[in-house]
Amino acid sequence: LLERAISGQKRPIFYLFAIGYGLMSYNIIYLSNFMYMDVLMVLPLVVLGILFFEKEKYHFVYPLALAYTLLTSWYLGAMVCIFAVLFFLARFISMKAPLKQRLPFAIRFFVFSLLAGLSVAAIWLTAFLHFDGTKADVTYRWSSAMSPITIFFSGLLENNYPTQSVIAKNSGYLTMFVGIGTLVFAILYFVNSAYRKRERLCEGLILFFYFLGCVSSGLYTLLHGGRDPSWYPGRFTFVIGFLLCYFGFKEADKYKSTLKIGLILPLVALGVVLPIVLCQDNLTGLEGHTTYSLSIVALLIYLAVYALLAFLVLGQDLKLPKRKVIESAALAVITVIGCYSSYRGMDLVIERNLAYGSYPTVSLYEQDTALGKEVDKAKQAMTSGVYRMEMNFNRPGGTNIINNNPMFYNYYGLNHYSSSEKKEVSNHMERLGFHVNPFYETYDGGSTEAINSFLGVRYLLDDGEGPSKVASFMRNKVASNPYKLKEVDGLDPSYALYENASALPLGFLIDAQTGTFVSQGERRDGKESVYWYDHFEYQNKIFSTATGKVVDEQGKSKPIFKPIPVTYDIPSSITYTEDEHGLRRYSGPEGATITITFTLPEEAYEANLYFNMKDTPDDFTFTLDNYSYRVNDYFHNSIKGFADTKNHKHTLRIRFSKDVHNAQIRPELYYENTAVLQEYLAEINKGGALNLQEEKGLFTFALKGGFNYDGTNSDFLFTLPYEDKISIYLDGVKKPLLKRFDIFSGISLEGVENGYHSIEIRYDDDAFAKGFVVSIIGLSMLIPALVFAPAIERKINPYFRKKEENEEKAN
Repeated sequence: LLERAISGQKRPIFYLFAIGYGLMSYNIIYLSNFMYMDVLMVLPLVVLGILFFEKEKYHFVYPLALAYTLLTSWYLGAMVCIFAVLFFLARFISMKAPLKQRLPFAIRFFVFSLLAGLSVAAIWLTAFLHFDGTKADVTYRWSSAMSPITIFFSGLLENNYPTQSVIAKNSGYLTMFVGIGTLVFAILYFVNSAYRKRERLCEGLILFFYFLGCVSSGLYTLLHGGRDPSWYPGRFTFVIGFLLCYFGFKEADKYKSTLKIGLILPLVALGVVLPIVLCQDNLTGLEGHTTYSLSIVALLIYLAVYALLAFLVLGQDLKLPKRKVIESAALAVITVIGCYSSYRGMDLVIERNLAYGSYPTVSLYEQDTALGKEVDKAKQAMTSGVYRMEMNFNRPGGTNIINNNPMFYNYYGLNHYSSSEKKEVSNHMERLGFHVNPFYETYDGGSTEAINSFLGVRYLLDDGEGPSKVASFMRNKVASNPYKLKEVDGLDPSYALYENASALPLGFLIDAQTGTFVSQGERRDGKESVYWYDHFEYQNKIFSTATGKVVDEQGKSKPIFKPIPVTYDIPSSITYTEDEHGLRRYSGPEGATITITFTLPEEAYEANLYFNMKDTPDDFTFTLDNYSYRVNDYFHNSIKGFADTKNHKHTLRIRFSKDVHNAQIRPELYYENTAVLQEYLAEINKGGALNLQEEKGLFTFALKGGFNYDGTNSDFLFTLPYEDKISIYLDGVKKPLLKRFDIFSGISLEGVENGYHSIEIRYDDDAFAKGFVVSIIGLSMLIPALVFAPAIERKINPYFRKKEENEEKAN
């Protein structure tokens, strides 16, 4: 469509560039995030709209296309906005017209850009206003570091995707391959006399700008929104691929005007790249990756397309029989082999992804859908009140490690991965023993029975895949385990729903003396440094902070988690130092192994058992009772549960996977006293919110209920993250919002009388409300502008009146 609109003709050669853009390696690799494909699809329409502005027609194309890109993805949409400004400036500067005749073009672009952005502000403005506190909230700092320019060249090669590991990098790898044939045409565009020098220079500067974006660390980061991507680097390079196709099309449209002396340019380009490839330089600059070679087939295609195009340019002066037939045949061959080159680039990407099992099968999506029906049945079986639910298994398919179960299946839970997660929330969950960015594994990874109850996880959906797959807090099958099987009508026998009747509601009373901040460590008598709690000591502290009424004979808070006494067997090849708190740092050679043995105390026979390694680097492997545990790598770094043996004896082996120097090893082996846990839960639940019910509005969400107050506590806590958009109402009166327990929302009950009180927590998304209002305003201006702008322009712009007068005279 873009090609026909610009050229006004329909030629088979144009398909070369359409297919090149459609099969761009960027598109095929990024299929894993296919939500971005809408932006790539609409980018040509954005450019077409700008060109229509220049030609004073079809004003609706640009604003609607730009609005659609921002509507589908503000992230890539912002990249399109940057490109749109650069492309407009190039067209504005290169226009062959006086400034006063170019100004209407500029006015159209800026007015309709503004109206397009305003019309979808409900989406992008909402996202922008929620950046605060997330990983998108960064302070950008310019870096003067530069990467090798060969990084840019590697992205233009056919086989620029050696393994999936390159997209796990945040820099140094690019992909914008659109076909070898397209490259030849794109290069020759810059020596085509049919286009003004200023036009070629301005559009060439756009390409140079993105070249700098590839090699300049500062500009590279800026083009990603101020923060380098954590995977799939060079996310703006789809613009480079589009530019190459756009340049190639313009050359193909008027290839006969190519300067004959300019035909040397593709050979010069080949002369630059080929020696680099032959010298086996690492074109990406990525350590550990082999050179991206220029294949023989790709080289032959390049030379063939170049030779045929050179023949068409030089052959204009020859008296050839059946010239049109020969030219058509040459263009047909170029189209076929050029499209084949694009296909080869696509096929290489797919081949590598298939080798890594990157593409989920249709059956996996069908399993996702089937599981959703079972989740709906479980939700219908829940009792009154609002609680959280979790699964102790991932959604079907190995690619769903980051599973977003609650969001995907629309239930209230904790388990998800989101770029918009507040950093302080992620940090808090990590202190509880979960993996950062909760969670990279199943909900079982990091959870304990205590923290489930505290956070209101009342329901657990189990897939019944045997003891090794059962959640750690479900392995204790004795009567003290609060999780009881719940009957669910029609639930597939492969699944089972368990209910924890002891789970706290989402709101309850707490002691206020230390409720603002839960201590993460303490200064012990006679010690100069702070002793930092491990995950289980921290959970003990949370409960003792919530209520001071669960104490032993000495008046000290009872611990829910108790450490298991252990015995160390350390070989002579391993040395260690010990600090004043008894924490050790070890040094030793690869293969050395520390053996820790322990026998459970009788109190732990029917307890939940847990294992973790706090702050231990990934230089070790762990085997507990001959079962290998991954507890300190990128995807698995959280509390694990383990089952007891008949003789209650256990062995933990810590093997050095490489030479280690001064590394901390801090084993956490604990058992959970469920009887003490029940004491805490019963005490806290005396002031729990009764039968919380949800209430939804267009811009609001609220939980309403009530609680009984006996005057012994002085704060009310909701286990919902603190947000300035949250309001809490006590007996219908809004109370000052307080941050409690590090991240949660709460209010003070100072001066409140004893008895029953109503409580409501309300979230008003004023960001969405503001964006919605702006969108209404934007649309109310955009629609009339699209309808009446051309007519208004003709009336107020003397250039148009003069143009119409000249047209009438000509007629």
